[in-house]
Amino acid sequence: MKIIITESQADTIRKVKVMEKYIDEVLSDYDWYEGINKVTVDNYLHYDSHDEEMYDVPLYSFYVITNDLAQSRFDSDSDNASMTDDIDEMFTSLFPRGKNNRYSAVWVLRYVSP
Repeated sequence: MKIIITESQADTIRKVKVMEKYIDEVLSDYDWYEGINKVTVDNYLHYDSHDEEMYDVPLYSFYVITNDLAQSRFDSDSDNASMTDDIDEMFTSLFPRGKNNRYSAVWVLRYVSP
């Protein structure tokens, strides 16, 4: 069985690989970080308050292996560290907002035990 990947799919795969490498680089400064387990993509229904309508965007979940679940969640809380801001800035540069300032994709870190 042959699998055919379009140019657009190849571009998306490349962007996800860049994000994996970047997240690895950012999180490697933390003692609790042990690597990225996997990346999944699902549909996410986002509400656009300006247009008052819902639309689907891809949700990229990066599964981060942590040896200290509580500390990793504390460190990644947007009120406590610039870590999520840095990751969001990179993600937004790779997946910029589209027409009408709508998200083209969104992301989340999901923490898992080794």
